[in-house]
Amino acid sequence: MAIAEDTVNSPALVVGSGATVQTTAFIPPANCILVAFMWGDANNGSLDESLTASDTLTGTWSTPILDNARGGAAVAISWSKIGGSPASMQVAVTDNKGNVARGIFVRIFTGTDLTSPFGATNKTGTAAITVVSTVTNSWVWSAILTSNAVQSAGANTVQKADFGGFDSGDAVGCYASTNTTATSGTSITVTESGGTTVHHVAVEILPPGGPATVNATVTFSAGAVLTAAATQTSFPSVTMAASAALVATATQTGFGSITMAAGAILSAAAVRTAVSSATFAAGAALSAAATQTGFAGATMAAGAVLSAAGTVSGSPVVGFAAGAQLGVTATQTGFGSITMATGAALTTAGTRTALGGVAFASSAVMTPTAFGTVLPGAGFAAGAALTAGAGRTALGSITMAAGAVLLAAATSGATPLVPTVLVAGGTPGSTLVSGGATGSTLIASGVVTGTLIAGGV
Repeated sequence: MAIAEDTVNSPALVVGSGATVQTTAFIPPANCILVAFMWGDANNGSLDESLTASDTLTGTWSTPILDNARGGAAVAISWSKIGGSPASMQVAVTDNKGNVARGIFVRIFTGTDLTSPFGATNKTGTAAITVVSTVTNSWVWSAILTSNAVQSAGANTVQKADFGGFDSGDAVGCYASTNTTATSGTSITVTESGGTTVHHVAVEILPPGGPATVNATVTFSAGAVLTAAATQTSFPSVTMAASAALVATATQTGFGSITMAAGAILSAAAVRTAVSSATFAAGAALSAAATQTGFAGATMAAGAVLSAAGTVSGSPVVGFAAGAQLGVTATQTGFGSITMATGAALTTAGTRTALGGVAFASSAVMTPTAFGTVLPGAGFAAGAALTAGAGRTALGSITMAAGAVLLAAATSGATPLVPTVLVAGGTPGSTLVSGGATGSTLIASGVVTGTLIAGGV
């Protein structure tokens, strides 16, 4: 059931300044919500004006958004739930400043979430106001007060109410986006045209389901999408089938276990934390534009992708199968152990630190363009490659099989590579770039056919 405005039973806008400013009597349908858009005009420099909705059936009203921070007025939006036994009622607005100019416009909505019907909110002093939707098929509405008496709807906006001459020259109005939002995470802008805006508040009205929080188990089938513009928390277990998507533009936390099938996508534009275990099938993707932390264990099959534009940290164990990729454009830290199979790639354009142990199978690749530091142990099989465009430091121990390649365009230092075993028995074909000293005995058998490059080695 889609969200709908009940234009038949909703009362008209009422403006006044007496002891009681309330709507005419109306009878709402069962199982709906009432939303009150309210205005007052007696605020002062201490931002002390507030507006409260009440009704003759003694319903409970919540006021999730109030703006009194710009000039001598206040604008607010409240809501109340109507259950299964509706009756005739009136809704009033009370101003804590007493019998001053105020107004109220009540709308009846069906097809909404009856427990938490409001999602994202915003308030501004401009004619255009934007809300990023948190749920698919939500609807954005706004209330506005301007300092002149002419208002009209801007692009992609419908004017729902308008009153000029509010308190000697101001104008108040109510607006809505033309359509509900097909996809969550969409920026919806509602625009008033023609007034000098003083106060503008907006709210996202949600369909059944509302925001997702505290889900013991979440299962995503192919093509499913879970998105949020703010925060999602406490998912002990998440299973995502092919093409499923979990997306957030802010913060997601508390993922005890994540299993992602081929084609599944888990992404965030801000911070993702506390994922104790993550399993990625071939083609699955985990990405973020900022920071991801707290991965106790991650297993990535061939073709899986783990990427971020910011920081990935706190992964004690990461296993990469052939073709899997871990890449960032900034920093990755705190990897206790990494195992990379043939064809796996580990890349970064910035810095990689604190890799307690790295084992590279044949043809595996680790390539940063800046610095990789604190590698206490690294094992390279034949054909493995470790390259850097700048420096690599603190390599406590490196074991390289025949054909393995360790390259650097600048320096590799902090721990000398002299005691490192390159190829037991002097197997030809190992390649080393280091800052070691000329004349070091690197191969115990005396075989000197290994190729040693740069730094005078």
